[in-house]
Amino acid sequence: MLRFFRDVPIRRKLTLLLLLISVSGVLLTGFGLAAYAWLNTRASLERDLTSVSSILANNATAALAFRDPGTANEILSAIQAKPELEDGCLYLADPDEPARLFVRYSAGGALGCPADPGDAGVRTDGGVLVSVAPVVQAGERIGWLRLHASLKPLEQALLAQASIMLGIVAVAAALSVAIAFTM
Repeated sequence: MLRFFRDVPIRRKLTLLLLLISVSGVLLTGFGLAAYAWLNTRASLERDLTSVSSILANNATAALAFRDPGTANEILSAIQAKPELEDGCLYLADPDEPARLFVRYSAGGALGCPADPGDAGVRTDGGVLVSVAPVVQAGERIGWLRLHASLKPLEQALLAQASIMLGIVAVAAALSVAIAFTM
């Protein structure tokens, strides 16, 4: 390979070098944009999931306080409005007792509800985004809400970004080669 490159005229070497630099620049830019899109989409999903969790937890206060599973299930069924939400779990949190599952609503998710809701916050668990929010009444936690959201929107955004990047790289490489060999 090096022997071949050593015997190539200087003009051809410069052409190949410029081609390599332009394709590398486009690739680096594409990877940077893909990383930005991934991080931005992920942050957006987390913010959205946190908002939905907060709203549903506030709405579920009365259902937990009165131990009304019908109303609680109806409140959790609101996750149908968000296609990425797969499961909703509502837990009772009696003082001095571990949290116990009160109602579960599934919109096609396969995870189910664990025995313990876990720590409050948003995290990735088993390929899904999980949000756990406290249900509070008069300053006292009476339960927990756990939501599972699919990461498919994130994967789709990344796939779209990668497809666009590959198309741009192909066009940039073709243009670079065309320009380089017409000189």
